[in-house]
Amino acid sequence: MTNLIKAAAIMAVSYGIGHYFGGSWVTGLIPAFMGFLVGYFWFARSSFNKFTKLSQEAMAAVQEGQEKQDPTLMMAGLETAMKKFEAGLALGKEQFLIAEILHEQMGTLAYQGASLQLQLKMQQDAQRNRAGSQRCQKKADQYFTEAKFHLSKAHEKNWTTTLTRQWQGAGMLAAMEWRDGQKDEAIKRLNGCKSVGNGDPLYWQMLAWMLLEHQQVSDAMLAANEGVSKHEGNMALKSLADAIANQKSIDTFEFGMMWYSMFPEQLTMENAIRMQAQGPNQGDMPNMNRQMRRALKKKGYTV
Repeated sequence: MTNLIKAAAIMAVSYGIGHYFGGSWVTGLIPAFMGFLVGYFWFARSSFNKFTKLSQEAMAAVQEGQEKQDPTLMMAGLETAMKKFEAGLALGKEQFLIAEILHEQMGTLAYQGASLQLQLKMQQDAQRNRAGSQRCQKKADQYFTEAKFHLSKAHEKNWTTTLTRQWQGAGMLAAMEWRDGQKDEAIKRLNGCKSVGNGDPLYWQMLAWMLLEHQQVSDAMLAANEGVSKHEGNMALKSLADAIANQKSIDTFEFGMMWYSMFPEQLTMENAIRMQAQGPNQGDMPNMNRQMRRALKKKGYTV
């Protein structure tokens, strides 16, 4: 890390000056220590200021597409943001932790891209456009692969989640591991970020659901009850705990649109219609056009 090297150089110079004017090696310690702290703080702040500016530019590109609910603009915004973050990876050579944060941002954006492609695939399926559906699925798979690469880079070290205080990237990585059949690894990863994720009901929903699906019923019940104790007003968690206790089937739709941000492949046409019925522009899902609605009516759906 160049900032650390620069700060160490300042420390060495400060020690030399203190030693020279003080006449003793002891007198060089305090200026060396102060020189290192001030220098490192200054260089680190400069690097994080560059990172902040980069993040603001990237998020502005994403926000433009989301506000207009135009899938083409949304994908263009995601691609622009990812390119900006990729260019910013050089900052990781300057300052500790920046590379991990950038990889997490890129992985999250790629995951959002995969989610959007699956939504577009659902639209193509409703219009019975097989070729279009296959193209969207292929793009979604490519985005998932890219997301897993970046999120794996971001979470190579266990302390990354603790320092960034963000569990969502690890949650997306756990969801991909689960989808790939690595169920024990997915549960272990979620358990590993409990100290950060416990403030989010979605974390407990994911953990309890995975444990239940993996036939660890007792652990699922404990996770659901712990989630309820931390989020007493969350009706979805209470419903989940009740379903586990009474051996009822789980309807993940009750978890809300954020659930599908982690498991976009579970957003079926039926659930999309239920989501649309709750109000316009639910989450980041584009509205259905007239052609889609006609196609759905022909298939027996009420829209």
